[in-house]
Amino acid sequence: MTDKYSAKTTLLNAAATLFRAKGYERTTVRDLAKAVGLQSGSLFYHFKNKEEILLEIMRGGIQSVTEAVENSIDDSASITDQLTAMTRAHLNTLLGPSQDALAVMLYEWRSIPGDGMAEILRLRNDYESLWTAKIAIAAEQDLIIGDLGSRRRFLLGALNWSSNWFDEGGELTVDDLAGEAIGMLLQ
Repeated sequence: MTDKYSAKTTLLNAAATLFRAKGYERTTVRDLAKAVGLQSGSLFYHFKNKEEILLEIMRGGIQSVTEAVENSIDDSASITDQLTAMTRAHLNTLLGPSQDALAVMLYEWRSIPGDGMAEILRLRNDYESLWTAKIAIAAEQDLIIGDLGSRRRFLLGALNWSSNWFDEGGELTVDDLAGEAIGMLLQ
């Protein structure tokens, strides 16, 4: 790993933490620089502006959860097992080391600069299409009834909200939570 890559990664991690804690709009370039021990102007060696940092955090967040969910899919397993594995992968990513980046991705949509919105929406739509396809298979097997788009949005919304209340040291494990979520989705 090069020093440039390491410094950039450190900056992105610090920015994700600050954006999650303070909000994107209230986090200044000075706050970002201070968090990584740089002068404010030094940030622009890695990024053109604060908006580019936000886009990189969101891009990385959605790509990490997409990759985790894609890797969890075993097409030879039952659709219930596939959906459970996808849910577990989503939760492990959301509640894991990249938690701040994913929270920024989920809650800072209003701050995306206009030219970056199309890319982030495309990445989000690609991610949701993974779920749409598997939910459609479950519906074909009469495991899900009702509007499939609403079911997908309810499931992903509930999973994403768990980042606000899930206690890693609590009674429920991520596996328990995944089972509960799929139990609510399937009839």
